[in-house]
Amino acid sequence: MSNIKDSKLIKSDLENTINFFKQQEKQPQTPQNPHLEEIVKNIHKTAYCIKLFSIKLDSNIALNKKIFVKGMLSDYITIMHLLINNFEISSELTLRRIIELFYNHIYYYDHPIEYIQLEQGKNEYTPIIELKKYVEKHPLIPNSKDDNIKIMNDNIFNHYHNISRTVHAKGSEHMALFDNIQQLKNSFAYISQFLIDINSISQAIIYILFKIHKDIPFTPVERSTLTSFLPREYRRKMTE
Repeated sequence: MSNIKDSKLIKSDLENTINFFKQQEKQPQTPQNPHLEEIVKNIHKTAYCIKLFSIKLDSNIALNKKIFVKGMLSDYITIMHLLINNFEISSELTLRRIIELFYNHIYYYDHPIEYIQLEQGKNEYTPIIELKKYVEKHPLIPNSKDDNIKIMNDNIFNHYHNISRTVHAKGSEHMALFDNIQQLKNSFAYISQFLIDINSISQAIIYILFKIHKDIPFTPVERSTLTSFLPREYRRKMTE
């Protein structure tokens, strides 16, 4: 992903990103992935939206207000590489971490002292359930009449637990059971469902980020880019 700072460049940057991965596929050690363009189009769109938040938050001097969003962007770009090269379990692990980074961003954005302690190794990560609850009681949330926030938050949290079954190998259906490299190269059946899941998670993340960071001065083009990523029924409510 080259230059996505200007939202008007999204189409040309998408084309450049697709071409980058197509060039990679010409290498003999790289699996030929029939879902390449579908993967790039889906995740590029999400990464572009997260990049918009990252650019706006980057004006903050304090790391606790921007570092986790930067981590999210990095992991979205990483997932693009992992999926194209057909690393299913690694993609699941990275998606789970994106959710943790999202929750940590909201919590540590408001807790600079706890963030310093975290960086100094004096404070463990807050349990994920407590981070979810923090979103629910966030100062900008309780007075909101937007029921979608709870729906979105529950959606993210439910996906987190579903992904955790794979991370912790909770039964054979959540394991990769290849016994040779050729099976790994030819196994793409999971990708369509993974893209559905990551889109659902990402839409919820962007919705809540926008609600909590309502003071960010997005341009009309940037706001349009963010809202267009969401299903139509959520667009108007997000910007209220």
